[in-house]
Amino acid sequence: MRHGPAEDRGPSGGDFDRRLTTAGRALVARVADEVARTRGSPLSRFVASPLVRAQETARIARDGLAGAVAPVELIETHAALADYEPAWDLARQLVADGIDTLLVGHQPTVEAMVRGLLAGTGQPLRLQRGFATATVVAIRFDVGGRASGLASVIEPG
Repeated sequence: MRHGPAEDRGPSGGDFDRRLTTAGRALVARVADEVARTRGSPLSRFVASPLVRAQETARIARDGLAGAVAPVELIETHAALADYEPAWDLARQLVADGIDTLLVGHQPTVEAMVRGLLAGTGQPLRLQRGFATATVVAIRFDVGGRASGLASVIEPG
């Protein structure tokens, strides 16, 4: 999932502490409701970048998908979702863990990860408005940990 719509500037004037807007929080909640409706069962693991907007997105999604019973795990460094190699390492680890996980990250890395995972499946990612904020892409994996295709795509709006 890409984080929800955020403020242009955080309280510090920087990027790290940009929060979701009021409309962004509402949009993430609606998307989480749609994920819950299409998924049919709760998720138990939520992982997010340490940036405030990703943490907020993960907590709102968790509240809609797990009833606030699961913690939101923070990735130790923003580099894990900002640079491609650490992002791939993280993706491989999450797949190896074998637990359905909602990962909340940032552009362009989250889109590159999704497209890369789907590259060998014969199911390319087609989005109507690009990888917009609050977009969720669910990927199926086989027992060997290889992506086997798209489970669902939920685009806001």
